[in-house]
Amino acid sequence: MAPGNWNRATVDITKLIGLKQVIIFFSMQQKIDYYRQYRLDDQLAYFKKKKKYFTNRIRIYKTVTLLFLSVSIVWGICKMIGEFNPAFSFFMDMSPLGMMISFIALVASYAEANNSKEMEYKYFQMGEGLTQLIENSSAVQRESDFDLWVKECETFLRTQNNEWSLKREK
Repeated sequence: MAPGNWNRATVDITKLIGLKQVIIFFSMQQKIDYYRQYRLDDQLAYFKKKKKYFTNRIRIYKTVTLLFLSVSIVWGICKMIGEFNPAFSFFMDMSPLGMMISFIALVASYAEANNSKEMEYKYFQMGEGLTQLIENSSAVQRESDFDLWVKECETFLRTQNNEWSLKREK
């Protein structure tokens, strides 16, 4: 009996009671594996996916910025050549350099406003922290250890979720 999607599901109390009645007969290793599979691995995959998403966004912002910067530099060089060579006079007549610089500033401002770098780092931190907690499962031997480990994992997840909720409310 799988618990469903932990991070989006509303609690169905009858399923929860049924799940508890099944899990109570699991061995310690089965409990650890079950909790890891249906709670922690799902969360870890989510954090890795979001970190990758923000890493890709940052890469796109940098690429666009470098593209506009490169066009600006090439245009400026062609404009200087146009001073001495009539074949490059077209670059003297049009001057999009100010527009290019504005685009660069716009992309940089957009990236900063979306906190992409901060969010990438936060998801990286969450993934690393959760990976460490998953590795700590090897130290779980008794029921009391298991309870403590689950509490530590849930406290870690709840603390981070509360921190993000507060940031979103600002």
